[in-house]
Amino acid sequence: MKLYFKYLFILLFGAHGQLVAQDVKELMRNGYEAVQANDYNKAQSIYLKVVELDSTNMDAFYNLASIELARGNKSLACDALYKLYGLGDSEAKELILQNCGPLEYNDVMNMKDITEVPRITIKGKTYDFIIFKSGQRDINERFKRIFIQNLKKSKAFKGYSDIIFTAFQIDKYGVIKLRIKGKNLSEKQIEELKAIYNGVGEITPAKFQDQDVGVGYFSMPLRF
Repeated sequence: MKLYFKYLFILLFGAHGQLVAQDVKELMRNGYEAVQANDYNKAQSIYLKVVELDSTNMDAFYNLASIELARGNKSLACDALYKLYGLGDSEAKELILQNCGPLEYNDVMNMKDITEVPRITIKGKTYDFIIFKSGQRDINERFKRIFIQNLKKSKAFKGYSDIIFTAFQIDKYGVIKLRIKGKNLSEKQIEELKAIYNGVGEITPAKFQDQDVGVGYFSMPLRF
């Protein structure tokens, strides 16, 4: 077993708010202390609370997997590892192979593991949503161009001046799910961004062994 407990405080990505961030930070500290005291029951309870508050907290899922492996609960450990994998953790696939067997279907999978890339239909023509250039993956240029055009037309962002960091995944239903970080964003602006992202064209989700599957995250910073 090559799992070690992580104790990292990361900046929450999204509109969770400062109070949630503080709660998560305190819980992560308490979880670490419980692990050091070999109180795995308490640590498990704490990390479950963390992922309830922040379902994208990779450190908490990593630590849950570590706890369950240490206690011999392989099934629960693998559940946590697949959650970690779905969030895009670079180590998760290898840990799954070491501890859970061959990679199986997951609601969200890595681009390297899918059998068909997501596609987007724009004005009757269908394109790969994710393309590869010089060995690097990139978002379809047509999508980016139309997205930017629609964003510039949006009244919700008239006069806005800053950088908005967006990261998204395409879920197994072909819907773009966003994580957004920006200063002084209103709920109206957040909802507008979601609508613009999903309004460019009709998305056909990726596939893994003939099953629709989510992929991501893909980042696209927006400068105003």
